[in-house]
Order: sequence, then structure tokens, then C-alpha cells
Amino acid sequence: MKWVKILHFRKSIAIIVAAGKGTRMGRGINKQFLLLEGKPILAHTIKAFEECESIDEIIIIVTKGEIDYCRGNIIEKFGCTKVTKIVVGGSERVSSVFRGLSEVSSYDSIITVHDGARPLITSSQISECVETAKKLGSAVLAVQVKDTIKIVSPDMEIERTLKRSELWAIQTPQSFHYSVIMKAYETYMERKLENRDNVDRQSYHHPTDDSSLVEQIGIKVHVIKGDYENLKITTPEDIIVASEIFRKRSECIK
Repeated sequence: MKWVKILHFRKSIAIIVAAGKGTRMGRGINKQFLLLEGKPILAHTIKAFEECESIDEIIIIVTKGEIDYCRGNIIEKFGCTKVTKIVVGGSERVSSVFRGLSEVSSYDSIITVHDGARPLITSSQISECVETAKKLGSAVLAVQVKDTIKIVSPDMEIERTLKRSELWAIQTPQSFHYSVIMKAYETYMERKLENRDNVDRQSYHHPTDDSSLVEQIGIKVHVIKGDYENLKITTPEDIIVASEIFRKRSECIK
């Protein structure tokens, strides 16, 4: 595929990744289907994208065997009209997002990737990512780190202290020109294939987010100041915190 700079974008497509098993939850089901304030976590997440005027379509990535459940208990039940496809994810996040990207038919699009387990994202934050990516090619949400971060040796000794003012915790959504994110993923997949028989696997970098892949092909990624409330539901304690945030937001609306 020839990579070209597109100035006008036909569509804005969100890929919501909900294929994680969430083993730290200890519930035995996909954590995105757990209830939060009476609705599945994933339903809250999708709602923010449904209500965002900057998003035209939504692709959902789920675990094998969950397509029917997701369609019936979330998409249809809560009237998610922008969801055009539900795709089975891979064994890891990278392969799941790549499968979602492979379902995109409009190459002149802005792609926004988001974790299904981040239900507190707002439509305004999504719009800011999309509009910034249209102008600059990329945009990711992030918040400055509050704690002091140190590099610790395998012997549990502090080696050095990092400068806190330069450290940011990266969140989702992350938005990119289609040509940028697809090139990043295809490059990674090619390298992964080349290194699959490499004995020294520790030297092979496995990214945990999309911007890492874009960085690896030499493209600068632009950061937008996010919100600490945009937490990722990982443990049972996170559900308690998220519920409290939702209640406070409801009170503000009243």
C-alpha cells in the first residue's frame, strides 16, 4: 500500500478493544461485561463514542465466543447505532487492534483506538483527540505522573530517580491518520514474524499501546492533557472508584 498524506477525511472510525480477559478481576468473565451503575462497563464506554459528533463508526473487538452476547446484551439492548462491526480479537492487544484495522474500508479516515475498560472517557475528550489528529496526524490522551518514579535494579536497589515533570501516564483514546497507524502495525507485524524464532526474546519490544508502534516507525506523537478520572478498570477497587465518579457526574447534571 502506498502511504500518502490525506488532507480531507471521509470518516472517523473508533476501534474499541474489549477482548481482554481481565484475570485480575477474579470474576471469571470478561471485565467489560461486569455491571457498573447498572450497565455493563462496555456499554458506558460505547455511549461516549455514540454521543461524540466526531465519531462516525465504531468497531468493537471482543474475545472469541462473545460476539452474540455483545450484540444482544449491549449493542441492541442499549441502541448503539454507530457500531458497524464486532470482530474477534487475537491473543494479545496488538493482534486485536490489527484485526480491527483490517476491517476498515475507508482508508481516508481518522482511526481512534480506545480501551473498552475505560468507561469514564467523555465525548469532548474523544473529539479533542480526533480533531488534533486531523491537523497533526496523531493525538493521545495523557496525565502527568503524580508519584516519584525510580529505576530499581533486579536486586531491589534504587539506581536512579526520574524527573517527574517529564513523565506522563499515557491513556486512551489515541487517534491517528489511517495511513500512519496502519503502517505502524504492518511494520510491527513484519518485524514480529521475522523475530518469531529469535532466541533472545527479551530484546524484542512488545508495545502496550498504539503510540509505541507509531514511535517505532519514527513518527512523533502529540500529547493532549487528559483527566485522572479516565481510569482503566482493572481491579474490583476500580469499579468502586468509577461508581463514585459516575454518581458525582450525575449530581452535577442535576
